[in-house]
Parts: sequence; C-alpha cells; structure tokens
Amino acid sequence: MLILQTKKYPSVEPIGVPEKNYTQNLVIISLTETPYLYKVKVVNLPYRGIMLSDLIIEYNRVQQEIKALEKAKKQLKSQIDLTLSSMGESHYENTHYSAVMSSHQRIKYDTEGLLGELLNRGFSQGEIATPKLDLKKIEVLVAQGYLDPSVVTDFAHVKDIKTLTVKEK
Repeated sequence: MLILQTKKYPSVEPIGVPEKNYTQNLVIISLTETPYLYKVKVVNLPYRGIMLSDLIIEYNRVQQEIKALEKAKKQLKSQIDLTLSSMGESHYENTHYSAVMSSHQRIKYDTEGLLGELLNRGFSQGEIATPKLDLKKIEVLVAQGYLDPSVVTDFAHVKDIKTLTVKEK
C-alpha cells in the first residue's frame, strides 16, 4: 500500500491510483464526502526499480530465515557437543573438516551488592571504586591479603561458555 503525503494533510487514503511514475502524481483523494484533486508526494519511492515496500518485505523474510538458521545452528552445536562429550573428546577430524569444542567461563559480578558489602566491611569508596566499582583495585586488595577472596566470589555469577569451531581443510 502506498502512503501519500500532502502539505496540508500528513497522510491520506487514495481514491484514485497513482500513475507508474512514482515521484509526483495527481491523485483524487477524499477527506470528506467531496473528492478533491491534490498533487501528492508518494513516500514509497523506487530504488533501482524495486519498491521500498518490496525491500522491507524481503528484509523481513531474510531476517526470519536467519533466525531459523541460527536456531538450527544452535541445535546442531548442542548435538555435536553431546556426541563429543560422550566420546570423551573435544576434537574431531575427518578428511574435509575439523571441529574443536572449547569452553571458557564468563564472570559477571553483582557490583552493587559487592560494593555495599565492602563498604560495610570498612573499606573506603576510594580503595575499591572509581565512580563505579573498580574490580582491579579489589583484585589488588585480595592479592595483598586485605580482603578474603570468598567475599568477592559470593557476588560473582560464573557462566560456562562453549565454543564450537569448525574449519574446512
């Protein structure tokens, strides 16, 4: 559907259909019972012969395809991980491909909770934080023995991340 704009009325419904030239058109529109002839600007302009609405429809179709492919990729990764784990392996190779399943941990801290806990334990704001919590300063306090590491780990959320790398030989 074309969206038509005039200076007086920002959006109007066409009664007549614009000509094939999609730049400036004379279109009959009706804002009341009496039809009027207006020169309108058609917002749905062509881009190299393709209408904007067609580009948006195609974009949405591709976006949905990507979502479906990402879901299938995630399921395949999970199946490969289970298979490699059951074999007690993290690496697989055949004549065409090699696959390596690696894992690492992602740590996220509850910085507000940790900041409150450290302030309650008598540490000053300058010792442990800049405008927000400074984890490097806290690491130094732990390394120097001023702070028990278990206090920090109580506020750490550790997430295991598995990465599958498949390469063609």
